[in-house]
Amino acid sequence: LHGTSGQQVPGVTWAGVADGLTGSVIKKAATEVGITLTGTAGAAITTGTAQVTFTAAAFQAGFGHCPGESVTDRIKTINIEPA
Repeated sequence: LHGTSGQQVPGVTWAGVADGLTGSVIKKAATEVGITLTGTAGAAITTGTAQVTFTAAAFQAGFGHCPGESVTDRIKTINIEPA
């Protein structure tokens, strides 16, 4: 992964995050990240999903090192449920 350990991974986008929440993807190691949602949702969330996408900029060599210039599982849907 591109970026510095302990900091936000560049080239990551979010979709479906409830108003009032912010998603972050922090690099932990060369191939490991921590994903968090922080803040307070504007409305009560009973269940839902958020989607995080790792673009080519998130990877040290982009997609160019991969056959067909594609990375498997670079888009993830996260199920959100109340605690």
